[in-house]
Amino acid sequence: MNSVNKKAKEPFIRVIKRAERSKMEIMRLRIIAFILALAAGGLFIL
Repeated sequence: MNSVNKKAKEPFIRVIKRAERSKMEIMRLRIIAFILALAAGGLFIL
């Protein structure tokens, strides 16, 4: 194995602590998640 070709693996999704997010950002994420859940549910009903 050649150590020159090795790269540090980066995570697919970056997880950050809750304290690092503002309340507005948390609410925005919850609203987006809710809308996406409604859209996904609507696709299964059709």
